[in-house]
Amino acid sequence: MSCTYYRFENSLFGGDYWCSKENKRVDSENYYRYCRGYDYSICPIYRHNETSGCFITTICCQILKLPDNCQFLNDFRTFRDEVLIKNRKYHDILKEYDNIGPMIAEAIYHDKEKEKLAEGLYQNALSKIHKDIKDKKNDSAVEKYYLMTLMLINYYNLKHKYNEIKDDANYGVDFIPKTSGHGRIKKVTN
Repeated sequence: MSCTYYRFENSLFGGDYWCSKENKRVDSENYYRYCRGYDYSICPIYRHNETSGCFITTICCQILKLPDNCQFLNDFRTFRDEVLIKNRKYHDILKEYDNIGPMIAEAIYHDKEKEKLAEGLYQNALSKIHKDIKDKKNDSAVEKYYLMTLMLINYYNLKHKYNEIKDDANYGVDFIPKTSGHGRIKKVTN
């Protein structure tokens, strides 16, 4: 599996390795070192502007111009750190989310209707999940977040990519619970 930001750009003279996060060419040394395999998580470009929140939640809050340290985001982070990471029954969901979450967040960020979408997700899903978190209804919060994620996978036609991730022979091999669920997405700069 390669980095979600990597793509190959065809050109008249063959093509180039390309980083969609930086929107520039990637030299072959960095391509072979980071982009084409699981080492992309240590790539300085991939980790640049790393956030400390949940992928979808963070990008929605950034689009809505909520502060990065608002109580809403902090409650989701605490839930991730104190409930999801510490309880083995949630680890499979975290593994999946660590792989598909950045793709969904990137799709939301580039959506022409991102403000409307972020507002809808905030009002119709994230605020309800937040209420479950506050009420300590952990399984309900996880189920709602999972269903929201599946809906976004379908909305952005990521089903093939999602299945490809899960079918990869190395899927989850390097999973480390304490570093899971941390968004590594481009911050909104409007």
